[in-house]
Amino acid sequence: MNYEAPTPPRRDEVENQILSYFPNCPFCKSQTMEFTWGDLVPNGMTCQNCGATWESDMSYDVEWVFTSATLIKLGKERKGSNLLNRMYSADFWKELGSPNPPANDQENPKSGQSLGASHRVVIIREVVKIRCRYCGGLFDEVQDRCPYCGGRR
Repeated sequence: MNYEAPTPPRRDEVENQILSYFPNCPFCKSQTMEFTWGDLVPNGMTCQNCGATWESDMSYDVEWVFTSATLIKLGKERKGSNLLNRMYSADFWKELGSPNPPANDQENPKSGQSLGASHRVVIIREVVKIRCRYCGGLFDEVQDRCPYCGGRR
């Protein structure tokens, strides 16, 4: 069985996909994100207004898909410290960065408990990543093959 390595995506397509989940910076509401690229896909993005920085996670199954992001550096206003160094789904960031965030935006994502008048349950799924021994790429523990080079675990 032959395995073909994923083809590199077009940068503008991938950046637009990620920006659809980050319509605004969740902290300063700016629309100015700058991407840093790895070998095939972006490995991070930074808000040019406040300086908040995320590490992005992409998966490959027929095409590249933005799956989650981890806040790795707080912006100059120091907002989001309870989110620092925690991986959250792309949908979580989309909701947090929307122009009209939910009324209970004081939610504590770690515990799922709302600090506002309304209550919402948040389920956080942790994804364990392993490093490919052949190419060094990170991929989900549940996968048998590296999505970057096709190497077996």
